[in-house]
Amino acid sequence: MKSISALEFKTALATSAGDTTIDFIDVRTPDEYREAHIEGVRNTPLDTLVKHLQELADKKTVYVHCRSGARAERAIDDLRAFGIKAELVNLEGGIVAWVEAGLPIV
Repeated sequence: MKSISALEFKTALATSAGDTTIDFIDVRTPDEYREAHIEGVRNTPLDTLVKHLQELADKKTVYVHCRSGARAERAIDDLRAFGIKAELVNLEGGIVAWVEAGLPIV
């Protein structure tokens, strides 16, 4: 599984604007997402991934994050098991690492 730093995630987010073959998902709960999230990353809770397979089926790359990394790793494993062929990339340390790097949240 590929993992990247918060700064690499930020760069990927900035350089991928408008590219429909790339997606960014936050697999935390809706309550966690409402509390704080990374702008440009949509909420796709871990327990609803199966409902979003069609949206992810044609993606070239899907960046995944959660709070600290564990749920994102599980999401990546699940997406692979569901047959998603995209490159799946984990934000190492999740939104915690993002905040620790001094990056903005909404």
